[in-house]
Amino acid sequence: MKKEGTLTFAIVILIVTSMAGIAYAHWTGQVEVKVTAYIGCFTIRFINPLECSDNEATKNIGLSNCYYIEPDSIEGYKKLVIQISNAYPDYTVDCNFTIKNIGTTISTITNISIRDPDEKLRWKWITQYTEGFLWQDLNENDAYDLGEEIIYVTITDLVNVSLDPGQIRKAEITTKILANAEECHSYGFEVSIEYES
Repeated sequence: MKKEGTLTFAIVILIVTSMAGIAYAHWTGQVEVKVTAYIGCFTIRFINPLECSDNEATKNIGLSNCYYIEPDSIEGYKKLVIQISNAYPDYTVDCNFTIKNIGTTISTITNISIRDPDEKLRWKWITQYTEGFLWQDLNENDAYDLGEEIIYVTITDLVNVSLDPGQIRKAEITTKILANAEECHSYGFEVSIEYES
């Protein structure tokens, strides 16, 4: 009997508090519901190690430098920079770089972007995402013409590669100075990776 009375009392309290909530919502004209959702993030960044070398075994004429810029607040960098100076035709620079998914969900690479921040050189793919060249509009017609190639570039095929959270991948970009490059001139370009989850 005592058990039934306690159960009845609990049901009455539940009904009364529900009615009070409904009455309050009706009186104020609004019902407030709070929801918290945690969404994973996807972020691919350049990380160390980064190694740069050239094809000069005995002579040391050309100069090259590879480094990362735009640090991420969590880890790594947003862009890779390759600089070449005092180069000559067939001078080649190999840059071995590393990328990492620092996010919490799987990320898939959708594009590799190569650009000259000074906008003197423009980019053209020969084989989508693995081979192309930087060219200079030598005749100023605002279009690529055969013979305007300055730096030939090959890169490890990374597009459509998926990285799990924390996964690291090594890759390589090779640059070769072509005959149309200016003497006593410095060239540089940036590489960035576009991705989605």
